[in-house]
Amino acid sequence: MKRLNFILLIITILVSFTCNEDVSDKGHDIYLKNITLFPCSENLKLSNSDDSEKYIKCFALDNKTLKFEQKLFVNCCSENFKININSEDNSITINITNDDPEQCNCICSIVLSYEIANLRENHTYKFIFLRNDQEYHIHELLFTGQINGEVIM
Repeated sequence: MKRLNFILLIITILVSFTCNEDVSDKGHDIYLKNITLFPCSENLKLSNSDDSEKYIKCFALDNKTLKFEQKLFVNCCSENFKININSEDNSITINITNDDPEQCNCICSIVLSYEIANLRENHTYKFIFLRNDQEYHIHELLFTGQINGEVIM
């Protein structure tokens, strides 16, 4: 009987420790959703591309979600795009890749739209934008849930 009481005591202690865990930060993984790619809008010769037309805009959809819209110039034959996100502390890395083996002698502009969800309101984030693993823009942003079309590049 003493042994059974001792085992029950140990189980009770273990259960109370697991129930008293700080769960305030659990389930706070930042993730991508609603990814949309608008295909090539115009074909340009390689020499006619204008990097000044590239942009990144962001819009707060609510107090946890930020929508990004990016205009990029890509090879006309590119079809397979991937977007990955990695978050660590206050840094969020967004990597857009395409690994099409065929390359044409032209480029076109695409618009990529995506949402980053589960952000914390009134929290400053450092967004690091990569293209095929190469960094091309960094932007720090205080997320207030009220951003309306801010152009960050």
